[in-house]
Amino acid sequence: MDRLGAAAGRRLIERAPHVMLRIVTYNVHKCQGLDRRVRPARIASVLRDLDLARQGA
Repeated sequence: MDRLGAAAGRRLIERAPHVMLRIVTYNVHKCQGLDRRVRPARIASVLRDLDLARQGA
């Protein structure tokens, strides 16, 4: 990016409202845990707990 483009980008960021963004990635291999058991409900529970923690519950 050239200098003019970088400066314009900085101005745009300075004017933008600040938003909290949380990104969660979870690598699921057939819902198989380290114990080699296939339990999709366990994966769903972990993701639900992350959402509850985000909400402050």
